[in-house]
Amino acid sequence: MTTEKPRRKFTLASRASQLAQVQTNAVRDALAALHPDIEFATSFMTTGGDHNQSQALYLLGGKALWTKELEVAMLEGKVDMLVHCFKDVPTTLPDGCEIAGVLEREDPVDCLV
Repeated sequence: MTTEKPRRKFTLASRASQLAQVQTNAVRDALAALHPDIEFATSFMTTGGDHNQSQALYLLGGKALWTKELEVAMLEGKVDMLVHCFKDVPTTLPDGCEIAGVLEREDPVDCLV
């Protein structure tokens, strides 16, 4: 009798905004294409920055307002990886966190100003 090993599973987490979900799904799909033997799931959270968009960012604690809850979930082992837009990432990361990968950028001239 052959016993098949269960597929390893990694959960990617991000904010619940539509843009964050599109970006996270793109990362999930890229990882799944490179590692077909691993399952990649997603988890989306609403963060403090999503709840309070009426006050100035510097009054609320800076960019970490969009990432803190996600970082806590990862450091507690509830999720395995985070996907962020660089504009939301603080310049100093919490202990135990690092930028481990960056997707190839899209054409920056493809925009409307």
